[in-house]
Amino acid sequence: MMNIISELLQKCSSPAPAPGKEWEEYVQIRSLVERIRKKQKGLSVIFDGTREDFFPELMAWAAENGASTEGFEIANFPEEGFGLKATRDIKAEELFLWIPRNMLMTVESAKNSVLVTHREDFDLWAVSSVMTRQNQIPTEDGNRVTLALIPLWDMCNHTNGLIYIFYGTRSNAEFVIHNGFFFDNNSHDRVKIKLGVSKSERLYAMKAEVLARAGIPSSSIFALHCSEPPISAQLLAFLRVFCMSEDELKEYLVGEHAIDKIFTLGNAEFPVSWDNEIKLWTFLETRAALLLKTYKTTSEADRSLLEKPDLSFHFKIAIKLRLAEKEILEKAVASGQAKREYFQKKLEEGAPLPKYEESNISMLENSVSDSKLPIILGKLEEADETGEQELKMTEALSKVNAGGDVLVNGDSKQLSGTNTENEETLHREENAMKTDDAKENVEEITECNKVAEGQS
Repeated sequence: MMNIISELLQKCSSPAPAPGKEWEEYVQIRSLVERIRKKQKGLSVIFDGTREDFFPELMAWAAENGASTEGFEIANFPEEGFGLKATRDIKAEELFLWIPRNMLMTVESAKNSVLVTHREDFDLWAVSSVMTRQNQIPTEDGNRVTLALIPLWDMCNHTNGLIYIFYGTRSNAEFVIHNGFFFDNNSHDRVKIKLGVSKSERLYAMKAEVLARAGIPSSSIFALHCSEPPISAQLLAFLRVFCMSEDELKEYLVGEHAIDKIFTLGNAEFPVSWDNEIKLWTFLETRAALLLKTYKTTSEADRSLLEKPDLSFHFKIAIKLRLAEKEILEKAVASGQAKREYFQKKLEEGAPLPKYEESNISMLENSVSDSKLPIILGKLEEADETGEQELKMTEALSKVNAGGDVLVNGDSKQLSGTNTENEETLHREENAMKTDDAKENVEEITECNKVAEGQS
C-alpha cells in the first residue's frame, strides 16, 4: 500500500506533462487511486440513506449552536444541486445568514482536533470538501486571513429562489475544477495564455528591459477575456513591447521622456505607432485563430450536443466549458480583426498619432478604466494553472494576409506562394529555434474537454 501511495504522490508532484500527454497522465493517476480504493474495500462503514435524511439534523445542530435558520431551507435544484432556498423575500443588504465561529472548521481548529480512524473514501471526501468548500475569513484577532469550512453558508433574492453568493472574479474553468459547477453568462470568464519573449531573439535584451521598467516579466501568464476589449492593460503593454521595432525600443529606453512613455504602454489612447498597433492586433487575431484549431469540434457542434436531452450532468458541464472557451477565442479573433483594420486605415490616411503630454498623467492615474491605468505593472493578472493555455512567443507568427508580410519575433519576413507553403515556412521558422523558449507549450484542452470529446 505504501508503495502505491508513494508512486501516486510522485506522479501528482511531478511537473506538468507535455502537451497532448495530459489524458495519459490522468489515466495513470486514476489507475493508482483505484488500486488504493480496492485495497481499502471492506474497511469502511457503509453510508445508509440519502443526504436529505440528515438535513433536519443539520438544521437543528445549527440552531442549537447559534446559527440563523429562519428565512431559508435546504432544497435540491435541478441544475445547481443542493442549495439554500429563500422562504421569504430578502431585502438588499439584509443580514439573514450568520454562522458562529465555534461552528467553523478552520486551519487552526483542525490542527487541534483528533483524526478518526481512516475509512474508505474519507481521503476523497476530505479533498473534495476542502477544494470546493473552503472560504477565506479573518482570524479572531483580525490580523490575517485563514481558510475555513462554514456549514450552511457553503450551500449558498426573493421567495422560493435559489440563494447565491459571490465567489469572486473566477473563470468558468476555475468554477468547474474547484467548485463543481458552470456559471452561465459569467462576465469574468477568460482563457489563460502564457506569453514569453524568446531569449534567442535579437532584440530580447531591449524588450526585456522595457518590460522590466513597466513591471512586467518577459514571460508571464495573461488572459483573453470574454468582454471587450478582450485584453487587459497589462497584456496590451506586453504586446506593444513585443511588437516594437528596434527604433521604437530605443525611443522607450533612451529617448526624450522615455520614463514618462512607460506610463502609456497599457493605455489604448496612446499607441506606440500605427504599425505597432497593426502588428499586435494581427498577432492576437492569428494566435486566437490557431488556438481555436486545437479543438476537435466546432462551436456549432457543441451547441447541437447541448440540445440533446439525455446528457449527463458532468458531460453537459464539460461541453459548456469547452464552448465558452471557444466563444472567448472567437471574440478575440473578431476583435483583433476589427482593430487591425481600424489601425490599418489610420496608417493609410496618414493620421497623426495622439501626443502624450505631461498633463495627461492625471487622466492616466484617476481613470477607473483598466485600459487607462498608469502602467507601473507590478501586479499581473492572477495566474491559474487549471485549464490554462500556454504558448511561447517563438510561436508568435502573425500573418496580415495570404502571401503578405509575416511577423516572426518582431521582424518582418516576406513570404510568397500558397497558403499551405506559407504555413510550412512558418512551422520551419518555429522548429529552427534552439532555446528552451522555442518549445511549443500549448495546453489547449482541459481534462473536462477531453472527457467531453471522448463521449461526443
